Amino acid sequence: VLGVIAALGMQKTVLRFASGYLAQRQFPNLALMVRHTRRLVLGAATLVAILLVAWAWFFAGGEGHALRARVLMIVAMCVPMVALAQLNAGIAQAHRWYALAFMPERLLRPLLVILGCGIAYVSIAGTMRPDHAAWVILLSTMAWVLAQTVALGRQSSFDRGDEAVRMESHPVGQLARAWRQASAPFFIVSVLNMAMHYGDILLLGILSDAGETGAYFAVSRLAQLVSLPLVIVAAVLAPIFAEFDTLGERRKLQSVITLGANFSLWPTLLIAVVMI
Repeated sequence: VLGVIAALGMQKTVLRFASGYLAQRQFPNLALMVRHTRRLVLGAATLVAILLVAWAWFFAGGEGHALRARVLMIVAMCVPMVALAQLNAGIAQAHRWYALAFMPERLLRPLLVILGCGIAYVSIAGTMRPDHAAWVILLSTMAWVLAQTVALGRQSSFDRGDEAVRMESHPVGQLARAWRQASAPFFIVSVLNMAMHYGDILLLGILSDAGETGAYFAVSRLAQLVSLPLVIVAAVLAPIFAEFDTLGERRKLQSVITLGANFSLWPTLLIAVVMI
């Protein structure tokens, strides 16, 4: 949650602007945006991690509090990496590398966490504690974010703008202001989305026991299968929307929106009927 929020909405801003820069072959602007947003996001995420560590330090009073503080400190180290992964996903999605954008977080990370927890459980004779699981999550996050970043660096087209950036003069301040202004609504939406996505789980975890919270979490995630067609269609068409909007292709944009609405609606209704 903190990693997504610490991305400051830049993951969507990068998707919006990078699609237009790629369509117009403005590689210098793309290279500048990637550098600027990475520095901004990593700086903000590092600050969030430091504040989380400082907050966790005050929990180091009793035995239970010490364990909780240790877990929070380990998890805090994940925040900059998760924020960077969000930004990487936006860059990859703008290039329409959907596997690179979504598979590391949606497939690689869960597999690494399950594998790591299994190895840890066997190696410590079934006495796994929350801090052990936190270390597994940290190492798994480091692995998939590093793999995603390296793969993105090898394939990305913004590297072709490096020489042009040195040779041409660009209004960097003006571009940066445009990126930050565009990220503000995306940031607000990200915060609200996280609140809606996890608010009920957190509230139930405070008011109820772990068993009931876990059962509710499993059922609520199963219900989210209804939105799967919409998520897939939005992920595929988002860079196309941005490209046609940048190029002023209104008719093509409208036709793609209509196509996306149809591909989202009917499969969603079908899944809802089956689940009901």
